[in-house]
Amino acid sequence: MLLNAVIFLFIIPFLILFFYNHPVPEDFFWSETVKYYGFSEAQKIFYNTWSGRYFSYILLSLNPLLFKSVTGFKIYLLSFFIIFAYSIFIFISAFTKNKLNVNERLLILFSILFLYLYSMPDVSEGLYWLTAVMIYPLGIILLMFFVVTYKKLTETKILINRNLYLTLSALLIFAVSGTSEINSALILCLNFLILFYNISKKNKLIRISIILTVLALASVLISFLSPGNLLRALEFENAHNPAYSLSMAYVFLIKNLSSWIFYSPLILFTFVLTPFLNKLIREEKRREEKRREEKRREENVSVQLLKNILVKSTVILSLTFFIIFFTLWNTGESPYGRTLNSALILFIFGWFYIYYLLLQLLNGKIKKSFLVKFRSYIIVISVLVFSLLLIKKNNIRNAYSDLLKGYAFSYNQKFEQRYEEILKDKSGNCEVDSIKNVPKSFFLYDITSDTDHFYNQWYSRYFNKNSIKLK
Repeated sequence: MLLNAVIFLFIIPFLILFFYNHPVPEDFFWSETVKYYGFSEAQKIFYNTWSGRYFSYILLSLNPLLFKSVTGFKIYLLSFFIIFAYSIFIFISAFTKNKLNVNERLLILFSILFLYLYSMPDVSEGLYWLTAVMIYPLGIILLMFFVVTYKKLTETKILINRNLYLTLSALLIFAVSGTSEINSALILCLNFLILFYNISKKNKLIRISIILTVLALASVLISFLSPGNLLRALEFENAHNPAYSLSMAYVFLIKNLSSWIFYSPLILFTFVLTPFLNKLIREEKRREEKRREEKRREENVSVQLLKNILVKSTVILSLTFFIIFFTLWNTGESPYGRTLNSALILFIFGWFYIYYLLLQLLNGKIKKSFLVKFRSYIIVISVLVFSLLLIKKNNIRNAYSDLLKGYAFSYNQKFEQRYEEILKDKSGNCEVDSIKNVPKSFFLYDITSDTDHFYNQWYSRYFNKNSIKLK
């Protein structure tokens, strides 16, 4: 499909930029701690002095920098972005596989990726900073895998498969809880919602839901009650201040929602995907048994759908609010870009789901001829609007600029020169130039002129030098 190719053109620069990215000092910390103390001891140190993000710390400990490979580091991060895209695709496919073809599902995937990359509060922390990627996007990936696995668990009637999916669901809950406090809270909320739904429907999955919810609660407690978390809370002045957290969370929610809705291509893509979402509704109706309903019954269905929309809209907005509130509650500081990235992807999914429910409510009132005609103009409209959007400053424009203007190439070259200087130095006490003109897409907290700074010490350990500092 031509439209898929057009949208993918705007995603390509982010993929290429992975090969120009470089580790920041904190990225060296994990592998060097493992090398110095050993894997098991390092995990104890992370849990007791950093936080309860046990699963993220395992993946951070085993990153390619452990084997002195910066190239491996780049591929490692790229692979996680590909897995992120794949997790979205299988999430979409789990609910639409028998109703939409591959090209249509890919269009939804690319649309979500485009909107996410365009509006991300912080691209650098969401894609190119290893430490942040292994804590926030990783949790979102695992959450989507959990939903898909749980759906298969509810659908299978084969005992062996049910036990397999139950085991996988339990492992995913435990893994999600060990990525970040926000993700652990989300997986717990999700399991409580599932449990509440199963109880209200009085179905046979109540026992399984109770088991998974108890596991989620236990996993969250393991994460939240780590000595490292308790130590970190002492660092923030406004941490655990309910009045401050609630008021500021409301301000940030309104500010970000207005930006994501009115200053991004979200509404455009809503129209672009309308024919495909409408097709999804038609295919679902075709699979149902045909039956006549009285007008009163139709009105009841409409009322039911409207209630469903209101309830689920409230849940989605509440979860988005919760991510922002929880960050403020935990740190007492403005939400970091990396946490707002998680709120954004949740909001995008929620937006299209609520729009899909609205289309269900309007089903039959949108003429098929209109949708066919509208669909034929989608590509022309999209290309024109994309062109206009890229005039405005945004992440996609920055990514292309970093590549085409040579900023990323220069950044990569300076780091390669730095590594070469360090390796050639025979004194053991190196002085290197600072990295200037950092591309907008990248994240860099560099070493300092103080050899005793922990950034410098992590750098020195990685390159086996006595000390490294800026000139």
